[in-house]
Amino acid sequence: NLLSPFKDGTTLDIGGGSSELCLIKNNKIISCISLDLGTVRLKELFYDKGKADALDDFIKPILEQIPSEFCNQNLIAIGGSLRAISNSIMQKNSYPLKNIHDFRYMLEDEKEHILKIFNSKADALINFGIKKDRFDTIKEGIFIFLKIAEKLKAKQIITSGVGIREGVYLQDLLRPKHTFPVNFNPSLKSLQDRFLQGNINNKTPYFSIQIFKVLQGLHKIHEKYQQSLLNAAKLCHLGEYLNFYFANEHSAYFILNGLNYGFSHQEKVLIATLIKLNGKKVNPYNLEPYRQLLPNTHIISWLNFILSLAKILSTNENKIEIAFVNNTLYIYSESKILDLPKDELKKITKPATIALAINQKP
Repeated sequence: NLLSPFKDGTTLDIGGGSSELCLIKNNKIISCISLDLGTVRLKELFYDKGKADALDDFIKPILEQIPSEFCNQNLIAIGGSLRAISNSIMQKNSYPLKNIHDFRYMLEDEKEHILKIFNSKADALINFGIKKDRFDTIKEGIFIFLKIAEKLKAKQIITSGVGIREGVYLQDLLRPKHTFPVNFNPSLKSLQDRFLQGNINNKTPYFSIQIFKVLQGLHKIHEKYQQSLLNAAKLCHLGEYLNFYFANEHSAYFILNGLNYGFSHQEKVLIATLIKLNGKKVNPYNLEPYRQLLPNTHIISWLNFILSLAKILSTNENKIEIAFVNNTLYIYSESKILDLPKDELKKITKPATIALAINQKP
């Protein structure tokens, strides 16, 4: 419910006394298993007694209890030890976001770093971004994690920032189906309810999709980006709640720090970037901190243009006809003369050489 969409995966929650796994198929929990394999248990039985060499023999029959159907490329990491590993990887890679929920990495790419943590001395763990309250059990957690990941043939690790508390709450809130309604996102709805004025008639989402489709033959952007454009249009007025000045920057900050559930980091950064640009020319230098999470400049430039134009169109109008003919974008109404701020339209940076024809029919 709270991760960005995926169909199949296996969850792993490493606790102090046991480890729990759940198999997910087509977004539904199919099967669960609990293993007598926990960080505190391993510490007391082996590490505290200097018997670490016997760990492999101990864990082998326990791993055999995992059914082969649990094998999956996607491993969803739950719990403090696995979040600590993800935090360390984010720090090592100078990752641009602080929010760990839905952070993803390829195990093969980061395995060497994880092993460095495992083999380091306790007083050196701080250098890997490991907090002191994890010093006692992080190595045991890594040992369990790597062994189970190997057994499951996991490739991509998806970090979950939520756990049993959120699960219990949602189980009660969402019964009997235990899923959110279609097209409902709790983070997006929360931002809208808290920071958008209820009396605003925001037609920006409608106009954004209308322009995107009309210009699709020109920009040739994949349809999957429509959803990010739509969400940016829904949230582009957030920052006005705080202050009219720098409202777009405020909106971007709200999104980067509040749009947590159901969105990938790539989607979140793209939405914030589009709103912050507000029709200005795309400067690759300013995007550099988020480059690893953003699509190419062509996509950003077109979505930026479409969103900014849609915002202006929604200022005074509810119904507008839009057509693209002979490299000209016609914007008009069948019933009246449109009242649009032409000075604002001139400020929008166009990603291609096209003409805007206001109050003219093709």
